[in-house]
This record gives sequence, structure tokens and C-alpha cells, in this order.
Amino acid sequence: MKDTFLKQVAEAYSARKNHQDYCFVLPTRRAEHTFVREMHSTGIRWFSVTTVGEFLANVCGSEATNELSLLLELYETYKGINPKAEPLDEFIFWGRAMLADFDAIDRHMADARSLLVNVAEYKAGTADLSFLTDVQEAAVRRLAEQLGSATDTVRTSFRRTWDLLYPLYRAFRERLREKGMAYTGMLLRDAAEKTAAGQTPELGHKTYVFVGLNALSKSEHVILKSLRDARKAEFVWDCASGKMRDASNPASRFIRENVRDLPQAVDIPAVDSRPEVTLVGVPSSTGMAKCVPQLLSVCSGTPGDTLIVLADGGLLLPLLSAIPESYASVNATMGYPLKRTAAWQLAHAVGALRAEEAASRATFTRSSVEAVLSSSLVGAALSEEEKDTVKVVRAYPKMVIPAEMLCKGPILRTIFEAPDSEPLSDIERNHAVERRTADILRMVTDAIGDDDAAALEKSAALTIIETLESLSGKDLAVSPVTHLATVDAITSAGSIPFEGNDPEALQVMGMLETRSLDFRNVIILGANEDLFPSKRNDASFIPVALRRAFGLPTPDYADAMHAYYFYRLIQRAEKVWMVYDNRTGGLLSGEESRYAKQLRYLYGYDLHDTTARPAFSSLSATAGEIAKTADHIDALRSGHLSASAMQDYLSCPAKFYYRVVRRIRPDSTPAGVLDNAGVGNVFHKTMQTLYSPYRRLTPADIRTLSSDKAAIRTLVETGILEEAGVTSVSGRNILLADVITEWVLGTLKRDLELLIVSGSAAFRIIGLERKVTAEIEGLPFIGFIDRIDSYRDGQVRIVDYKTGRVEDDDILVTDKNAVAVADKLFGESNTGRPKIALQLYLYGVFARGGIVREDEQVVNSIYSTARTMTDPLPDVPVSQVFMDTVGERLKGVIGEIKDTSVPWKRTCDRSACEWCDFRAICGR
Repeated sequence: MKDTFLKQVAEAYSARKNHQDYCFVLPTRRAEHTFVREMHSTGIRWFSVTTVGEFLANVCGSEATNELSLLLELYETYKGINPKAEPLDEFIFWGRAMLADFDAIDRHMADARSLLVNVAEYKAGTADLSFLTDVQEAAVRRLAEQLGSATDTVRTSFRRTWDLLYPLYRAFRERLREKGMAYTGMLLRDAAEKTAAGQTPELGHKTYVFVGLNALSKSEHVILKSLRDARKAEFVWDCASGKMRDASNPASRFIRENVRDLPQAVDIPAVDSRPEVTLVGVPSSTGMAKCVPQLLSVCSGTPGDTLIVLADGGLLLPLLSAIPESYASVNATMGYPLKRTAAWQLAHAVGALRAEEAASRATFTRSSVEAVLSSSLVGAALSEEEKDTVKVVRAYPKMVIPAEMLCKGPILRTIFEAPDSEPLSDIERNHAVERRTADILRMVTDAIGDDDAAALEKSAALTIIETLESLSGKDLAVSPVTHLATVDAITSAGSIPFEGNDPEALQVMGMLETRSLDFRNVIILGANEDLFPSKRNDASFIPVALRRAFGLPTPDYADAMHAYYFYRLIQRAEKVWMVYDNRTGGLLSGEESRYAKQLRYLYGYDLHDTTARPAFSSLSATAGEIAKTADHIDALRSGHLSASAMQDYLSCPAKFYYRVVRRIRPDSTPAGVLDNAGVGNVFHKTMQTLYSPYRRLTPADIRTLSSDKAAIRTLVETGILEEAGVTSVSGRNILLADVITEWVLGTLKRDLELLIVSGSAAFRIIGLERKVTAEIEGLPFIGFIDRIDSYRDGQVRIVDYKTGRVEDDDILVTDKNAVAVADKLFGESNTGRPKIALQLYLYGVFARGGIVREDEQVVNSIYSTARTMTDPLPDVPVSQVFMDTVGERLKGVIGEIKDTSVPWKRTCDRSACEWCDFRAICGR
């Protein structure tokens, strides 16, 4: 590889004298450490070095206030201006946007009053536009015309907020100054205005050498230019490649301006090498990380010569688990999204638990308890006794769990025990939650190991604890629910910084951390368009036209920065791999980054294209299979199989293994809101409650039940309260209550019509929600029949309520199509597999097990809630051909299940894995 940029700079300055007079300013801490090593390699020891962030903080005389404090101060200012201010948790997102806008205005020294002109003032002719350029005035006029006659809700709402921005900007700055606080842009603007007025700061060194910078804000440009004019600054720009001097390439945008205004101090030789670039398409997100071992095997040089760039920080953990053990260490320098950590998930779950406790101190909902207990951090911290308690809790049959059941052992007691006394106010309660959450995070992270994943979780926990401790100094008089939402909003956008400094280790970085650094081999993971470069559009109240007119950053500004990072990174590399997710469908375009196209079509690179299929980890020696043991079969015999369990086996034996053999139960009940299963449960329970008093249900009885809609609605709401674990029906649950009530009325109407049309006097109710069992080929099966009734002599109906989609072909099974349905049911393809047919077969088996006499005909009746009021499905007599055919096929499947020589295979249909509950532990 050619000499690195920092090596070239070090050699150029090593030839000078009086090195102690120099202070070198680098873009990042990592670049600083690397430059120090390069200077030492030349024999130079006495010099100073710092980062550009530290330098600017020194120029400004102080550091910026942390974001949390700024947001809270901004909210207090906002409330003073807007009497109808939204709650704090709703404000956080827009507050961040406002803070970013104010920061950009000051960083780039825009005239805030002219930019944030009040539309009413403009219309009245009192707005001062005399200092605007023609371009700025035209942009302001266009905005005013668009907002001046605002009629629609969105435009009116935007205008109302827009007219608040300048008063808010001014009042916010005044409030910060009074408290000795500031955001970064505010500090930079003040410093730039002072230096522009000739007040050059005393910085302690004779000469500052700015190395490898790129995009400068106007305030930064003013400060550096003033130092240049005072002969206190030199500049070394990293633009050796012709691509970075190409005016048609966005990468050259800032460099051209910088070299023009702040000339290059030393000669950096041009670089004309063309690295070998390979595009690697992988049909999986985490699969990209799993391809890394193969790529590392063909990298030349030492581990420290290879860099892995993550376009998506969320790939860090999959990558760390995929790197071969032969690499003794990995040097990660980047940020990992805080919200993706187990520590963040646990902190959220604990906060939700405490918010729920505010409403009921004696009980918790199953969903909130499971959200805590399913945390990997909690699992690692629990004692064996506490793990036994968890098993008891998970076996508890009710949706609401008593707190006393949970408070067994030190960890569980810390998590679930109620405070000794009721807090006097929301403020005190919220501080108690902050302290409790911090204690739990400390406790559980002390119990985990010291590997890379554990270090990440400990860092995440520390970041969250610091945030909670900062909040403890703020008296937020908000409800527990709002407090939880506020903490989530503040922490969810954060990241965990990693700063490594081992030059001999394999290097892992985010794109920003690569500035000024060069590597022989570069592997870019996530090189997809819309991800590399990132298409993230940060929220802003200032339209793009106005941002451009007043010199604020726009999307093309960000594009130019990212282009510079990419072309600078590859200019001295020998080999580059751009690994991208080539899946298409939904939100996935499967398209490689624009930079690959530019290299190919603009610069004539002969890119190598390949498609990789990574080797996924499995739980057995055979890829895609899990070894079956006699213990697995014993586990099946000690439990119960069902129609849904057999459907799992037919679609994917591995899924059957996790759900039925291992009995892993993923939490699927969202806190406070019914999911699809919960909606079905409420409907079933309501129908059971309505019909349970009757042994004979007459038309008159049905009319009486139908006439009292209010009573039905009360039953539905009672079911929702229990199923969702809430104390009142509100929000989306109100709509669901309306829907379920209409379904119940539709079912009653359907039953009344059946009696009238058939001329029957009544339904004979044989069973409601009847639990039934049977043994098939030595394995126990269980089922719950929604309703067993009869309204015709010699005929018994098996009634099944369906709140989901029902297809005619799935349930209209006769002797004529029985074999065809069985073929689809037991076929290899998951596409078109009947969802109800196997259930109907088992109902037939259960019915003949003592529910129905030999001389009675069994009829299947599917009550589809979507069709009860339009085209109800007919009663369908059980087909004996279907029963015989499915029985024979099922016998073969059960024999396969019991055969320990047949492993638990993973499905060949990867589309079935997309939404599988067990995807994370399966390896796909």
C-alpha cells in the first residue's frame, strides 16, 4: 500500500524545527492516536495534538451543554410562548428538530430574524427584508405565499409553529445565557463574531496545523481564516486522488473551497492507484456479517491492515460473533445504537412496569412481567431459586399476576417489590422509578461476563444510568406513563461510543471514524443505496429552499460529505469489498450503493460481482438440521399436541422443535392493547358467557340477548380489561370493543336465521369451550371446541368461531375434493397449505371419542365473523374419505416425529422465516 496520509504529513513536518511550537488538530480521536504513532516513528517526540472538537471548545472558552438539559430548557421556553404546548414526551421529537435548526442557524451564522420571518409581519409589510440577497428574498416570498392563505390543517399547523420559531429562538438563547448554558452552534457563532471583530483568542501554541478536515461551517471557516490571517494556522487537506479533485464529483465540493481559501501547507503526493473492487450480494442482513470470515481469508497483510466499515451500526454484534477466533482481538471504534441493546430494552420494560404499578400496586399484567423476565440480562443474573420462581409465574394461568408471587429472591424482589410508602407526588414517584431502574441495571450487568457483547451491554447500562441520574436533578411533574415516554424519547436516539486504540488488531469502524485513516483492505458492510450513503432526512422546520438560500446544510450537503468519506477511504486501498443485501420486496430494493455505479460508469472500474450465500450457524453438525433425541419424544408424550402444533411441524420441523418440544413461548401480548389473538379470546369468552345459562336456546332467547346491546358491550369491555390487563377501555381498545360487539350481534343473527329457516324450536347446547383429548399413534392431542350443539335430529354440529380470514377451499371439504385437500395439507410447499383442514380432522376424532353417538352425523360449522352478516359458510358434514386419507397421512407424520434418526429439519422455504418467532435463535 502507498504511504498513508498521516504518515506523509508526519514525514513532512518531521523535517521542520521547533516541533514543540506546533499543535496538530485531527478530525477524530482515532486519527489523533494514529498520527502520534507516525510522528514517533520519525523520531519526533515533542509536539502537541488534539481533536478539532477539543480545539473549537478551547476557542469558545467552554463546552456545550448536554442535549437533555438543552431539551428541557427549550421545553420550558416553549411553554412560556405557547399556552397550548403539548406534553413533554410529545415535544421531544420536535424539540430535537428545533434545537438542530437553531444550531444550524448559528453554526452557519444566518440572520435568524430574516430567515424565520413572521408571515403576518410579511403580509402587513412590517418585516425587515432589506438585508436579504435577491435569492433569500425570493425564497422568503415563496414561503409566505404558500403559508399566507393557509387553509388545510397541516399548512395551518405549520404556519402556527413557524411563527413561533423566531420568538422561541430569541427567548431560548436569552434563557441559556442567563443560566450559563449554550448549544454548540451558539458557542461557535459567538467565537466567530469575536474573531471577525479582531479579537483573536489566545490559544497557547504558535502554530496550529489542521490535518484532514473536510466540511466546515461558516463559523468554523471564519475562526480558521482569522487564525490564518494572524499567521497562527496551517492546513493540510487530504485530497490526493483525482476523483476527489473532480468537479463533477460531490466529494470535491468542500475541498475545492477549502484549498482556495485556506491553502495547502505541505505537498501531499497524488494518488492514482485503482483498488480492486468487488461487489458481494447477500440475501440477508445479518448474513452480510457471516460472509466476513471468507473475505478475511483473502486479505493481505496483518490484521491491522484490514478495516471493516459498518454502514449500519446494528450489524456490530452479528459481526463480532462471526469474526474467526484466529483474530486475537478486534478494535472497534464507532457508535452502537442504544435502542438495540438488551440494557435499553430492560430499562424500558422496568419503566413500563413501574408506570403500571402507579395504577395497581398489587398486580402486574403478564405482558409487562414477561417483558422483564425475558431479558437476557435478567436471566443471567437470576439464582436457581429465582429461575424456579420464573417457571411458576409462567405457568400461572391468569393474565394478571400478583406482585407477591414475583418477589422471591434478591433480583426479583428489587425488580417487582413495591415502594415502602406511596410517593407524595408524580415528581417523587418518577425519581423513585429512575433510582429503581438504575439499581436494576447495575445489579444485572454485574452478573454478566466480560466478552465483547457483555462490554457493550455494560456500556449501554452506564449510558442509561447517566441519563437517569441527569433526570433525577429535574423535577418533571408528569404522569408515570409520560415519564416513561420521555425517557424512551431521550435515550432511543442515543448510541454507545467505542474508542479503540490497538493498531495491530482487526479494525471495525463507522464511516465517520475513518476520516484521515488509510487501510490496505477495506470491507464495507451494508453498501446498499439508501443506507450507504444514509438517506436519513433529519426533521427540520426550515424548508430546503430557505436552507439553501441562507447557507444552511441541505441534503446535497450531506451527500457531498458522504462522497468525500468514501472516495478518501478507498484512494490508497488495494482491495475493497462492498457487501450489500440483495433481497428485493417490500421496503428492500436489493440495490447496491450509488458509489459502485459511479466507480463502474463514471470512472471505468471493472467491478467484480458475486453473490454469497453465507453458512448459517445451526444447532447440530448437519447444516439446517437439529439432532433429535429420545428426550425430545419423552417431552412430547408428557405434553399435548394440537392442530396448530402439527401445522408448525408441516411448515418447519425446527419451529415445531422450539415451540412444542422446547416449549419456548415468545411474548406476543402487547401491554395495554389487544393483539389479534386477544381479540379472538374476548369474542370467544363473550359468546361463552352469553350462551352458558342455556341448555336449550330458543329464537325468543336469541332475540332477548340481541336486544340488549349495552349488556353485550359491557361483557366485551370486561373481557378486554382482563385480556389486555388494563384498568379502563381507551384508545384503540374502544374501536376493538365496537368491532367485537358487532361480531357478537352478527353471530346471534346467524343463529336466529338458522333456527327460523330450519323450522327448529331451539339449539340443544351440548358444550361450550369444551376441552377434548385423544391419543393418536401414541402421542396425546388436545383441543378446545368453541361450541357443540344440535338443532336437527340425528346431527351434531362442531362450531368453530374464526375472527381471521377464512377461505372456502379451506373448509368446504367433501368426498370429492378430500384427497386434493390432504395433498395440499401434507405437501412440501407452504404456499396454499390449508390452515383449518387439520383442525377439522381432529374435531372429527374428538367427536367420535365420546361426544357424538354412533348414529349421529357430525357436521362442521365455521362461523367467520367477517361473513356472518353477508355470506355465512354452510354446515359441512364430515367427509369419511377425508378422515381416512388424513388419518393415514398423519400416521406417517407422527411416525417421522417419533423417529430419532430423522432430525428436526429447517424449512427450505426461507420466506416462512421472515416473521418466525424463533428466527433469532434458529440461525436464520
